[in-house]
Amino acid sequence: AAAAAADGGGGGGDDDDAGPDQGEGSGPGSPVKKNKKNRKKKALVKAWIEPAPASPVGNADAEAGNEDEAATSSKNTKMLELCGLPISVQQHKDLLLETLRKARKTHTLPRKAPSQQAAQQLLQQQRVRSKLDKNGVEAQAQADGSIVISFLQPRAQQLAVSAINEALLDLALHSVPDVAPPPTWTDPTGTMPWTSNVDNPCYLVDVQAGSAEYQEVQTLFGSYGFAKPVLRVQRVQNEPFWERYAQQRALIKRRRGDAQVNEVHMFHGSRGTDPQIVASTGFDFRYANAGFFGRGAYFAYSMNYSDSYRFTVKDQPNQAQVFVALVTAGVKDERGMNRDSAIVKPADGCDSVEGLVTSTELAVIVYDLGQAYPEYLVTYDCT
Repeated sequence: AAAAAADGGGGGGDDDDAGPDQGEGSGPGSPVKKNKKNRKKKALVKAWIEPAPASPVGNADAEAGNEDEAATSSKNTKMLELCGLPISVQQHKDLLLETLRKARKTHTLPRKAPSQQAAQQLLQQQRVRSKLDKNGVEAQAQADGSIVISFLQPRAQQLAVSAINEALLDLALHSVPDVAPPPTWTDPTGTMPWTSNVDNPCYLVDVQAGSAEYQEVQTLFGSYGFAKPVLRVQRVQNEPFWERYAQQRALIKRRRGDAQVNEVHMFHGSRGTDPQIVASTGFDFRYANAGFFGRGAYFAYSMNYSDSYRFTVKDQPNQAQVFVALVTAGVKDERGMNRDSAIVKPADGCDSVEGLVTSTELAVIVYDLGQAYPEYLVTYDCT
């Protein structure tokens, strides 16, 4: 009875303890309830992190306890892996950036700058930099002057490529190293321009007979066995047209490399067109009829062929004129006798067409007005 009373007293004591707890406050914000919740949380955490050791009972029970412990340990490991350890904000940013980097795509632009330094300077231009930054595009200049971009969205790629290509084109047009006139040009001050167009003055300057420049033209003229004597050599000084030619030559050089520029002196006869018009407007083929290889400007390697297209000097029936032209042929589409009057441009990957205009005479045809320059007008005895 005493034991029962003691048990009962113990139970009553628990009830008595419970009574005051409830009396002090049973609401959700009660400090007693908070303490109980905290104690439960701590107990749960402790149970997960530090599982209780197995009881030393019989062997079978011990083995079962070990299996339970292993299972509990496995759960703990998974729990820790899922939750992970706390990381800094910077580490979190680094992880996100690495994920984004792996998702980016790369593209190498086909156009190139003259050098890696030129490409780097181009990428620092405000208009290019702002376009790249706005669209989240990264760009790097390579050792050969090419530019590689990385991006997430195709639209960003298009905008970046457009901005860089525009800057590359401007660089090619305004930073051409050899755009200055040839050193043989003389100051035309005091000389009346050959044409009256003040926006495009064209000067015709006599080259002194016997000079190295005169002899060079004379040698070219007599190549391939052409024996008619030279009477006069005049240099065509048309600065705007020279700049256009130099720019086009630089573009082909950048596209094909030094070995495939193929700049050569060739001959061109204007036949019924006054050479003054050619010197003033260039070899403008847009109003000409299509030839064996379409509508383009035709140039011969030999005076033997161009002599048949000579311009006869007015009031001088024994004198004729032909141009010695500078032609940047680039990569030639060599067609032989495979003629096609419908050609309007060279084949892909080529800059000009080379074909037979007779059974033995080759001509080079260009379809860009800037690929040829009328360097000299030669007057010769055509009898």
